[in-house]
Amino acid sequence: MFFMKMTFRWFGENDDSVTLDQIRQIPAVKGVVGFLPDIPAGELWPMERILE
Repeated sequence: MFFMKMTFRWFGENDDSVTLDQIRQIPAVKGVVGFLPDIPAGELWPMERILE
């Protein structure tokens, strides 16, 4: 059996009008999906950037 987890795409504190505190208030949201727009699709994300 498979279960989906509700996530919310977040563009970061400099590029999104929604804050992490606001996302925490959305019922059923279990995670946040971020992205690094300057890294081409398919390339590995450097750990330093992820931790940043």
